[in-house]
Amino acid sequence: MNHPLAGCGVIAVLALSTPAVAQAPGNVLLIVADDVGVDGIGCYGHPNAAPTPVIDGLAAQGVRFTAAHVCPTCSPTRASFLTGRHGFRTGVGQAIGGVGPEGLPASEVILPEILSPANVTSALIGKWHLGTSQGVSTPIFMGFDVFTGALQGSMSSYHQWMKIKNGQTTLTTTYATTDVVNESLEFIQATSTPWFLIASFNAAHSPYEAPPSHLH
Repeated sequence: MNHPLAGCGVIAVLALSTPAVAQAPGNVLLIVADDVGVDGIGCYGHPNAAPTPVIDGLAAQGVRFTAAHVCPTCSPTRASFLTGRHGFRTGVGQAIGGVGPEGLPASEVILPEILSPANVTSALIGKWHLGTSQGVSTPIFMGFDVFTGALQGSMSSYHQWMKIKNGQTTLTTTYATTDVVNESLEFIQATSTPWFLIASFNAAHSPYEAPPSHLH
């Protein structure tokens, strides 16, 4: 959490055209990898980076930023990219949990609220980590149309965790990273309007567990 290069994570934004929807906004997929800095991605040339061929491929076909800034911890960066405001303005200046801020204030205007008048359906799939003031409906209360995932900053295990979907909390044994992908694909396939999707992975944040063998 305190590595100077490891903020909320690597953020990849893919704007996808929607030719079937004339004069409508394009779809946007925002991918967040938690606690991953440039030292952990191959395309940035760090000598100790793990092999990251898929991310390297995305960078080769897109834009790779070399002068970007994030806060070196989870919640402030998440609050900043949703609001466009620094932590000292949102009140989220440190990781939420235990001690510190209760969460992102409801008075803050976030991206889904801005996109809603344009008939853009918004979803957050995966990690929230911006408070629990409205219980399991917190991201929905804040403006998202769909939320499936976990509210807390870290899980006890990626292999067995408490999942929130449609306002209901259940114990799941689906590997958390796989679950984010499955739920994201389900949302995309089920949404006929333009959409804004944040695929917010808990990985590579602790706990440091090997994925299921079929994903190695």
